[in-house]
Amino acid sequence: TEGLQFEVPHLACSVYYGALKDLPAMVRLWWNSQEKRVFSTVDKFTSKYVSGVLSAQEIASVQSSTQTFENMM
Repeated sequence: TEGLQFEVPHLACSVYYGALKDLPAMVRLWWNSQEKRVFSTVDKFTSKYVSGVLSAQEIASVQSSTQTFENMM
C-alpha cells in the first residue's frame, strides 16, 4: 500500500495527459460540463502541469516536420 499512494496519482495524471493529447475535444466536452469547483481545479492543474508540455511537443513536431506550406512561417 505504500507504493500505491504514489502510483495511483501518477497513473491518473498519465491517463489525463494521454486523453488531452489524443482526445482533446472529448476532454473539453467533459471539462465544460463540470461544476465550477471541478472546472477551476482542473483548469489550474492543466495550466500548471500539462499545457506547457503539450505545447512544447506540438511546436517541436511542427519545427521538425518536412512538410511545407506557402505563406506560413
